Amino acid sequence: MNTARSSLLALSALLPLALSACQKKEAQKQKPPAAIAGWVARDTLVPKSIEGVGTLVPDAQVDMKSEIAGRIVAVGFKEGQAVRKGQLLIKISDAEYRAARDKAQANLAYQKQTLARRKQQLAIQAVSQQDVDAAVQAVASAQADLDLAEAQLAKTAIRSPFDGKVGITSAAVGQYLSAGQLLAQLAKVRPMRVEFQVPSDQVPLVHLGMPLRFAVWGNKDMRAAKIYAADPAVDSVSRSLKVRALWNGSDEGLVAGSSVQVSIPLGSARSILMPPQGLGADARGPSVLVLRSGKAVQMPVKVGRRTETAVEIVSGIAVGDTVLCNGSVPVKAGAAIKPSRYL
Repeated sequence: MNTARSSLLALSALLPLALSACQKKEAQKQKPPAAIAGWVARDTLVPKSIEGVGTLVPDAQVDMKSEIAGRIVAVGFKEGQAVRKGQLLIKISDAEYRAARDKAQANLAYQKQTLARRKQQLAIQAVSQQDVDAAVQAVASAQADLDLAEAQLAKTAIRSPFDGKVGITSAAVGQYLSAGQLLAQLAKVRPMRVEFQVPSDQVPLVHLGMPLRFAVWGNKDMRAAKIYAADPAVDSVSRSLKVRALWNGSDEGLVAGSSVQVSIPLGSARSILMPPQGLGADARGPSVLVLRSGKAVQMPVKVGRRTETAVEIVSGIAVGDTVLCNGSVPVKAGAAIKPSRYL
């Protein structure tokens, strides 16, 4: 009797739990599908280009160094100043070099006079042909000495080899220079060149004469240069090809050596541009959720270019597929989905 009563009480206690579980299952069956935004894939005419980071390179750049030792007697430029070709930049004391030149000039004049006398003496057979030949050799040697003296004298005046801008310098009047000492950098900043590395898989798409557009960071205004040169082979380390483009416009805002945004236009092609909130990623790579028979199906995709408003899908979905743009809303593959709206 007591055993039967105990069993009845146990069944009575379990009955509410069983009813609660059944109610939960029924509620789950009746739960409506998650409602999120959908987007129907469509192709769009998209401009194609090679994007990357380039470097501004001056048309020419040299280190100004003194070829001889001496004391500076004049500085003909200011730091950061534009200079003209042939402009005197640094003058080194030339007293010794002028004296050497004057001595060489005097010796040359003397040797020429001696040669003239030897020729006159040869005419009356007062000297031999060997004496005349020696005088000719002396004149040639004296001329070489004069040329050397004038070359050394010219080195006391350091001049600009082209139009450009001078950088920071420590040169000052009275300073003693050693041979080979760096004075300043000189750069020819107009025209300016843009240097860019083209990935090896895109090298066949690039050729000389193509336009190359570039912009300084922080400035959306693009400037159009033209590719004029390229390396003969792809670099074996970076697997890229170096190309250079020429910019003949204003150098305002352009600083040689700085990085710029580069775009090489390649025409247009039809492609799928998807809202970025529909793209997901995991350890296997990027993927999207596509609606199939009312359920979310995960599809791996290959992604191309990205912008703030769109992502290019190279492969993985087709035109007409409905992509779920769940954004931050968690959705599992296989879940029942009913798009609440379409983007």
